[in-house]
Amino acid sequence: MTAISCNPGPPYPARIELRTTQFSLFFEPETAFVRRISAGGVEVLRAIYGAVRDHHWDTAVPVVSNLRVGLEEDSFRLAFDAHCVLGEVDFFYRGEISGNGGELTFSFDGEARSTFRRNRIGFCVLHPIEGCAGNSCELLKVDGSIEQSAFPEKISPHQPFLDLRGMRWEPARGLTAELGFSGDVFETEDQRNWTDASFKTYCTPLSLPRPVEMLPGTRVRQEVTLRISGSPAITQDITPENSCTVTVGGVSGRKLPPVGFGMPGHGKPPDARSVKLLSALKPAHLRVDLHLHSHGWKEELRRAATDALAVGTALHCALFISDSAENELVDFAGEVLQAKAPVKTCFIFHRGEPVTPARWLELAERRLRAGGMDAGILGGTNFYFTDLNRNRPEPGKPVAFSFNPQVHAFDDLSLVENLEGQFHVASNAVEFTGASVAISPVTLLPRRNGAGAGHSANADLRQRTGFGAVWTLGSLATVGQLPGIHSLTYYETTGCCGLIETAAGSSTPEIFPVYRVFEAIAGCHVLLGVRVDQSGKIAALGVIAPDGHSRLLLGNLLPGPQTIHVRTASGLLLTRHLPGYGLEIIDLAS
Repeated sequence: MTAISCNPGPPYPARIELRTTQFSLFFEPETAFVRRISAGGVEVLRAIYGAVRDHHWDTAVPVVSNLRVGLEEDSFRLAFDAHCVLGEVDFFYRGEISGNGGELTFSFDGEARSTFRRNRIGFCVLHPIEGCAGNSCELLKVDGSIEQSAFPEKISPHQPFLDLRGMRWEPARGLTAELGFSGDVFETEDQRNWTDASFKTYCTPLSLPRPVEMLPGTRVRQEVTLRISGSPAITQDITPENSCTVTVGGVSGRKLPPVGFGMPGHGKPPDARSVKLLSALKPAHLRVDLHLHSHGWKEELRRAATDALAVGTALHCALFISDSAENELVDFAGEVLQAKAPVKTCFIFHRGEPVTPARWLELAERRLRAGGMDAGILGGTNFYFTDLNRNRPEPGKPVAFSFNPQVHAFDDLSLVENLEGQFHVASNAVEFTGASVAISPVTLLPRRNGAGAGHSANADLRQRTGFGAVWTLGSLATVGQLPGIHSLTYYETTGCCGLIETAAGSSTPEIFPVYRVFEAIAGCHVLLGVRVDQSGKIAALGVIAPDGHSRLLLGNLLPGPQTIHVRTASGLLLTRHLPGYGLEIIDLAS
């Protein structure tokens, strides 16, 4: 085997391409993920990786060292060391990935170096939605039996596959994939519940007691084997990664849903310059979270009312109620009238229930109407779609839930992949509720206990970068064109989790790139039909600007440059060169 020289320590290449005559993949040293295992242009598996998760489900990110690679014409071998440290967690493992012909093996051999509690240590395997959802599969169970089954087409609220030792399916006609697991019992969940665009087959069943104490010297050994046979009946074209075509049609007949923002968690009023910048975005609303059973909510409501009136918009009030809701709602209605707060919509969330039962919505309807309010009233959840999926609300009632792309993985590619998951979640929610859905809020990071994310300890630095801008454009392009979307709420207005930020001692706000996305759609309601030939590479959204011109927003979802060919309905052909995570806004002829 021909050895390829690698440094004994970082920095390593961002990707290491590996292939046999039957399949290809790449390894990411930064995450220790094997990604995009493909045969004949068909994605067989999205990823395989080792996960070390503590008793809070937080992930100890691996630091890879001692990376070695060897390649032959029809085989390869890659080996590495990984050190995972997080709080009390200190875990070390050696990984080895080998490929030969149609067979791939990934082994995990690890040891605890400290005493800590874990919820999971070992392999996770991600299956892509395309080629799996709705398709049949064969399951090899721990007891040796074989079960005929299928990947869920609609998002499954619970694990579709349990007690696994292996599985077999056809990613495409003529192509067969077979997985084998050793070292633990595996099961599968539908990660679309959290907007991940994958099914995940993972070690250690959730039915087992957890967390489990790990003592120094405790070993974990596992292995995943993938066998690929045959070839797809139709080999998919593999276009160059740095090239993409976007086709812009005429008016699509759909409108952009109302788009607003969250109140900042830092609690400071915006300065005059920030008010001017926010007013220019013409937000449909500001969301404020009010815990009616706690002190301080009246001051928070007044602050939100002041900000909304200054910016020229309405309020979405997320009302967190207790069993004393009757008095709380009466008090709220009175305070709204006194503060002259421009409340347009109220989300009703009970502090002790994951999804709002009908009785609390009926109570809110009676008490708020009696108090002189005519705001729309929605139930749902302050958390994830999975809560809604497992606790189905009464059909025909509009609901709310939130999005964030970092429940399970945190790297740029995973966040981009999860844009596809947003489509599935929003579509499924509209279908099973039979009503409109408010996606509120969309944040880059999970919110702590469902509360606002407006402090630096829970801020993602990508919020203020080009990546944050193009990811947001991808989100708008994914769910903003779907029917049945009541409204969209993104981020916060100001601060590290917002659109602009004024540093201490400065009179000039820093305008984050994501601001430019919302600036470009300010006052736009009518959508254009837009088609991208390579999903996951380019985010594209077409709108009719207030002056009547067609406007195209383009975002490069890849870290490297891309050449974008734009074709319009009038026959216009444009070529744009976008840097990695670059954004461009093009005004076309009316």
